[in-house]
Amino acid sequence: MEESLSIEETNKIRLSLGLKPLKVDTESPATSSKPADTAPDNSVDAQERRAVDNWKKHQDDIDKENARKARIEGIKKARDAEKRFAKLEGKGLGEADENEEDTTTWVRKMKKRQKKLAEKMAREMEEELQRAAAERKEYTAEDLTGVRVGHDLGELDGEGAVLTLKDTTIEENEEEGDELISTDIAERERLKERLDLKKKKPTYNAYEDEDENGEKRILAQYDEEIDGKKKKRFVLDGTGSASNVDAHRREVAEKLKAIAVTLDPIKPELASDYLDPSTLKIRKPKKKKTRATRKRSEDGDDTLASPPPEVPTGDSMEVDSGSAPAQPKPKRVFEETSFVDDDDLQSSLAAQRRTALKKRKVLKPDDLARQLREESATVTTPGADSPMKEDDGEEEPGLVIDQTSEFVATLRAPVVPERKRPSSGAPARSPPVTSMADEEGEDEDRPEEMDVDIKPEIKPGPKTGEISSTGLAQETTITHGVGATLAMLHQRGLLNRDSESDAKINLQRDREKFRAAKRLRELEAEEKAKSQRLRDRQSGKFDRMSAREREEHARWENKQRDLQEAKEMATRFKEYKPDVKLSYKDEFGREMSQKEAFKHLSHQFHGKGSGKAKTEKRLKKIDDEKKREAASSLNASATENAVQSAAKKSKQAGVRLM
Repeated sequence: MEESLSIEETNKIRLSLGLKPLKVDTESPATSSKPADTAPDNSVDAQERRAVDNWKKHQDDIDKENARKARIEGIKKARDAEKRFAKLEGKGLGEADENEEDTTTWVRKMKKRQKKLAEKMAREMEEELQRAAAERKEYTAEDLTGVRVGHDLGELDGEGAVLTLKDTTIEENEEEGDELISTDIAERERLKERLDLKKKKPTYNAYEDEDENGEKRILAQYDEEIDGKKKKRFVLDGTGSASNVDAHRREVAEKLKAIAVTLDPIKPELASDYLDPSTLKIRKPKKKKTRATRKRSEDGDDTLASPPPEVPTGDSMEVDSGSAPAQPKPKRVFEETSFVDDDDLQSSLAAQRRTALKKRKVLKPDDLARQLREESATVTTPGADSPMKEDDGEEEPGLVIDQTSEFVATLRAPVVPERKRPSSGAPARSPPVTSMADEEGEDEDRPEEMDVDIKPEIKPGPKTGEISSTGLAQETTITHGVGATLAMLHQRGLLNRDSESDAKINLQRDREKFRAAKRLRELEAEEKAKSQRLRDRQSGKFDRMSAREREEHARWENKQRDLQEAKEMATRFKEYKPDVKLSYKDEFGREMSQKEAFKHLSHQFHGKGSGKAKTEKRLKKIDDEKKREAASSLNASATENAVQSAAKKSKQAGVRLM
């Protein structure tokens, strides 16, 4: 009882919680009263009964599965039968039809059906004929009026060609319209262009001044790149033929008329042993006129560079340390015949002259001053002239200073040198300056930082323009340096100046002054800008501005400063005359002449070069020049031989001064 009450109470609790109650065994009280720990019956009879029960249960499961499969198979057969009977719906042959038609009705229906089919076929035939007529009307010769054909008319003569529309872009089609081409002819044209490019024929023709249209052309090989490729086209007319056939025929007729061909038979003539004088043409050589000019020739060994002019300060002079020899010699002036076509001789002389200048010993200003002092110390007196007259064959010295020459030099009227008015930035007086620059103006490439304004202290000195009471100029000494020595020689007329060198030195001096003034102006502008910025900063002007406003203000000031500098430079360069010297060098480093440079540039422009013979001749000429230069460095008589040969040609006698 206690167990049953507990199960019932448990079920009540489960029901109250919404759970399924527990199952309760409904066995008899006798059965339930058996002890729970009764052992199972393992006898033979009990095992046989259990085996029989299991077999029956297994057979029942098999029967249930077979019944299920039988039901499924029956359903499938019924469904298939329904599908078969669905096709046999309607009346069969054995079934009687109440509305059965007779023969007359059937014939009447068949006629109506045939009439409908005939009307349908007629309607379709009419539409087909209309469509064919529309197609025939669309493709006629009249519709091709104005259509272009992208080939020459002569390329289509004598053969049939299939023309198709050219494959172009939408923009090209809108601009040019439809165009007919033949793929075979286009392929032949491309093949011809490739073959012409492979041949690389020369385009220059000296006898072709005009083309077939009568237009003059220059450098015809570039016409296609400039004007574009000329397209050969013709336009169709309403009949399907070319509209410009007559014009094409006229052009062909004019070309044929230009080639005159005679149809008269050639008269037979007997061959003669002598030529007809009328057929002979004598080509007379052109005589080149030689111009006899008077030139001032200077040999490489005895060339005396003219001294530079005096500096406006009076004492200082610019001395070229690489071109002043020990003793000045008078220049020899003689009449020389210049041969225009004798390039080899001129190049040989130039090479010998350059080699001699390189071998010549370069004298420094100190050596020159020392040599002049030694010569002035050994000046001979009038009574000591006998040693100089003993040998008349010896060459006289280039410079002789004695009492007579000094007395004659002092009898000249004193010349007051013109002094240039010094600029604001230039010093009033500068110490002696020695310029080591070359005469050809190599200082033009110096940076502006090398131009430094030197302002030495101004010391009072004797005025050069004062004239003594004796009427003679004050004697100058050579103890102040090389500049004072050269100034004394120039004052006495013993040293001449060259106008060309004066012009070069003045030009160089002007350029240096211009650069110094430019640098001074830039420094003044920078100082002015700095002072202006300092004043703005001190006045508190930037305190009321933001960072962006200060940047804008600085940018505006820089722009205004640049504009002002550009205006000033444009004003100063208004009368600027540049000194331009064009020089061209070949692949060997040689400086080419005007003729060689023109030929070289012409070959580069036309994209062609000299032939094999001319190239070998040029290389041989260059090799000969190198050999002559090498021989001149070992043998000093090569220059003498060249000068002697030139003297023989000009039929002039001369003596070479060493």
